[in-house]
Amino acid sequence: MGDSHTWTAVPGAAQRARSVLAAAWSCAVTAEGGRGEFTGAHTVTEDGRVLLRLPEDSPLAAAAFCAPRGELPGVLEFADVAPVPVRDRIRARLWLAGRFTRADDHLDFGPRRVLLRRPGDAVA
Repeated sequence: MGDSHTWTAVPGAAQRARSVLAAAWSCAVTAEGGRGEFTGAHTVTEDGRVLLRLPEDSPLAAAAFCAPRGELPGVLEFADVAPVPVRDRIRARLWLAGRFTRADDHLDFGPRRVLLRRPGDAVA
């Protein structure tokens, strides 16, 4: 009768990861072809795949084209950066490990493993 509970809804790990993907304007890509940083090159599909549009002369695009079975293992790294100057601007980091496959004008990345890290916690 006298008990009152205050509940606060917090987003789950998948929602937070999706938010980092939506907010990120750049990503770092590590694969057999090397490491590169790209701005405005990625989009996310409804089912969670990441589409990456790279310059034709990119070593990563060439490595994906030459990969056995057309699949190139790689890691994508995204950061959620605060929009205003604050002491710790990186609010979260997201790593996706999976495989790139070459499509018509882009690379299609299918994540197999996900790691989301925010200050003070880690969710796999």
